[in-house]
Amino acid sequence: MSKKEIKQATPEDIKTFLEGRDDEKYIVSIELDQTKDWSIDETNKVYLIIDDPVKGKKIKTQKFTPFCWTKNLRGSGFYGDDLDVIKKAAKTYGIHTERLMTGDNERLEDGYKFLVKTTGTYRDLVSFFRKGGINPWASENKLIQILPPVEQFMIQTGKRLFKGYEDYTELHKLTFDIETTSLEPENGHCFMIGVKDNRGFKELLTAYDENGEYSRDGEIKMYEQFFDIVHELEPTIIIGYNSESFDWSYIFGRMEILGVSKSNTIRSKKTGRVTSIDIDNEIIKTKHPMIKCSRKPSTLKLGAETEDYNQTMMWGYNIMDTYHRVRQAMALNSNLQSGGLKYIAKEAKVERPNRVYIEGGQLGKIWNENKNYYYNPTSGQWYDLDGVKPEPKIFDDEIIDGYEDKWVVVDGRFLLKEYLNDDLLETEQVDDIYAQAGFLTAALVPTNFVRSITMGTATMWKTLMMAWSYENGLALPDIQPKRDFVGGLSRLLRLGFSENIAKFDYASLYPSIQLTHEVFPTVDVSGALRAMLKYLLDTRNEYKYLAGKYAKEGNDMLASKFDKKQLPIKIFNNSAFGSISAPYIFPWGDIDIGETITCTGRQYLRHMIKFFIDRGYEPLVLDTDGVNFSY
Repeated sequence: MSKKEIKQATPEDIKTFLEGRDDEKYIVSIELDQTKDWSIDETNKVYLIIDDPVKGKKIKTQKFTPFCWTKNLRGSGFYGDDLDVIKKAAKTYGIHTERLMTGDNERLEDGYKFLVKTTGTYRDLVSFFRKGGINPWASENKLIQILPPVEQFMIQTGKRLFKGYEDYTELHKLTFDIETTSLEPENGHCFMIGVKDNRGFKELLTAYDENGEYSRDGEIKMYEQFFDIVHELEPTIIIGYNSESFDWSYIFGRMEILGVSKSNTIRSKKTGRVTSIDIDNEIIKTKHPMIKCSRKPSTLKLGAETEDYNQTMMWGYNIMDTYHRVRQAMALNSNLQSGGLKYIAKEAKVERPNRVYIEGGQLGKIWNENKNYYYNPTSGQWYDLDGVKPEPKIFDDEIIDGYEDKWVVVDGRFLLKEYLNDDLLETEQVDDIYAQAGFLTAALVPTNFVRSITMGTATMWKTLMMAWSYENGLALPDIQPKRDFVGGLSRLLRLGFSENIAKFDYASLYPSIQLTHEVFPTVDVSGALRAMLKYLLDTRNEYKYLAGKYAKEGNDMLASKFDKKQLPIKIFNNSAFGSISAPYIFPWGDIDIGETITCTGRQYLRHMIKFFIDRGYEPLVLDTDGVNFSY
């Protein structure tokens, strides 16, 4: 089919596509049957976890048609290249194939131009290819593009997460934190778990009895109480700070040592790689009676780098680590010097003036000794009864507001509880700030929340373009090899001290170049990338204008609302060039187009420099889209 016959995308099309063409609201998670018993798992069915603010929480099921994209398989050895055998297998597995539009584009013709569907299950689709000699999920597979079932369902139905929610803080979120006597579960025990949600619940659980005595039974009871709270509250999101590296590992480790849990490591038969760590116990309840808690090897994208970690999985819940969100922000913002909760809370301006601080190495000691201390409730400061009273707490070079020289005697456990309460509150508030952009992005990308918030931006663009291609009957291009190309202009022209500094830069330089000069890959035969970038750029400018307008009018609530709404759009806009320049990750990319964009950007920067030099300015340093001048 020629390019002229392919409908060109409009901003209206893009708006409907990004927001999801299906109107169903309040979907907070989408899950599968994952009992690992193929005889009962329905792999063409998903469970929608819905949290309606008025009607409450419920789970509903919905079926979908599993699918994948393939290249031309002739000559690949698929079922021995025997057409009759292929037809027989297709009938067995309920397979039918559709040819997709290519617009006569060479890369699409050589790409994945067939859509294969099954009337059966996702397992049937995978089995059809495996029996024919192709493993769809093998890393060496270059013939098939297949997505996880949840993404297939969302793409096919046009559903999106969090529709109906305006702000991340509207979601039901539970925050937890543990206090331990050691860094490793083999060398100590957990003696306290703090739990709070954003709807008024708060409780401190302890492994000690009323006499302050620790027992193994007391620790087990504490874990039972913790998971009972999770089960009863049914939060949409469970968060902690550094919880994937420490809290969850410590809890599961202690439960195994205490004999109430057993971990079972599942490895790939082919590679020996760990695919799952199943947590087998009767204490942890998920929302599916047959699916237990587990931990799965996952990858966190941190700027240009990736980091491996184990993701805790509880069916029906989104389990997040706020420290990951902060780490992602640190990769983009060099002004953030530490990922520690106390530092980040200060940077985010959520630290309470009377916040209690205790050094990590003192926690177990203070709890066990339970000595008396002097404590100031107006500043959160404390000291030994025979110690030296500290000077008034200073914030921004001044004594904190509300400070009084008022000291009362409290015991060590009181201090520890106050410390834990402050940790819980700060984790919740830091998460409100740093997870906001991820929440808003997740409402646009057809995938689950944990995956959307940990994936790289090029993968986000890829997922969007795969969804667009599915909705519009378009073939997928193949990836292209990586090569170096000349990037943006960056120069340090003058060293030493300078006065009267002015910084000028182009707003959204690369997206503006693409739209002004029509610089887009020809493989995008429907013009979706152009329409998407224009819609996102225009929408962000509108939100920024509204945020500024309402700020000037003193309407802080609306100003904050529109400032938050522009955050995910900024992420997409800033990453469009990087994705297009990485066709080895983003198949719709084109390095020649990326090089054209950077070349044009260098020319614009030189025009700026000449313009200001002619007016008496001296350029000092330039980088990609802006220049610092002295005047």
